[in-house]
Amino acid sequence: MSFWILSGVHGYSALLGGIICLIPNAYFAYRTFAYQGAQAARKIVNSFYKAEAVKLGLTALFFGLTFKYVKPLEPLSLFMTFFIVQVVHWLAPLLMVEKQTSVK
Repeated sequence: MSFWILSGVHGYSALLGGIICLIPNAYFAYRTFAYQGAQAARKIVNSFYKAEAVKLGLTALFFGLTFKYVKPLEPLSLFMTFFIVQVVHWLAPLLMVEKQTSVK
């Protein structure tokens, strides 16, 4: 990102936005894929819902802690980077499928 060019505050605000998105999503992925196979279908569904709830809670907690303890902070850089990282998470599977189908 080019937020560092604007100022150090923009830079670390953007970094925090990315981290706020990354850590809860990494937790979600870790917990969701803890079980495998048809025998564990119920455990997979339960872990999915629990992991999603914890992910949302962690995201809210990290935003709250950031706004409470990080001063000065550039909220626009924080939210823009959070949004960009989130959109990349949503679009990456679509791009990978498109890339795989065009190779065949």
